[in-house]
Amino acid sequence: MCWNTETSIITLVIGTVFTILLLVKYSDKNVRVVALLWQFVLFMQLFEALSWISKNTQHNTLSKFSTLGAFIFNVSQPIVAGLLCILISESIIITYTLSILMILYIMILLYYVSNTSFENPLYNNEETCHHLQLYWWNGFSILVFILYFSIISISCLSLIPLRFGIVQLSYIIITLLLSIWLYPCTYGSIWCWFAAFAPILTFIYLFFYPI
Repeated sequence: MCWNTETSIITLVIGTVFTILLLVKYSDKNVRVVALLWQFVLFMQLFEALSWISKNTQHNTLSKFSTLGAFIFNVSQPIVAGLLCILISESIIITYTLSILMILYIMILLYYVSNTSFENPLYNNEETCHHLQLYWWNGFSILVFILYFSIISISCLSLIPLRFGIVQLSYIIITLLLSIWLYPCTYGSIWCWFAAFAPILTFIYLFFYPI
């Protein structure tokens, strides 16, 4: 992730192992949706690792590929969350609400993509910030942030039991706030690293509060 290549790879492997454990051990559809979502978030570590490699090797093509991949896996997180929850939701209200919000979100993203070249690498001036930066968030309007967290929040709170969804949403909010507080220059990348530990904490939670 934001630290170095090795950290990204190790984090990806450990997080993936616990995601597999969740999928194997629990047949509940809510648990599996959460496991799949966190695994999707985990794939950010792959592109951040590639970004570090491109920096060390000065490989421009790899840099562009890792930047574009990170962008896709980063901004599409609420879309994946929304689609997964729609698949298991029995509420028409939740389905329609998430669908409308996701359509608006996708339309804004398409506009942004049409005006972005993704030429800039994720790494930046080490004198001002030693970590990777998901710089596209600087160009988004406040509406993107609102839609992003609205979709994520509704998706989490639609999980059954509700307590399970509240735990997931709480982890997202707490780690995001910690990221902003500790690393204001690169909180997006730091949050993705924090998110990589979610499968582990979910596994521990389900040990004490099985579904």
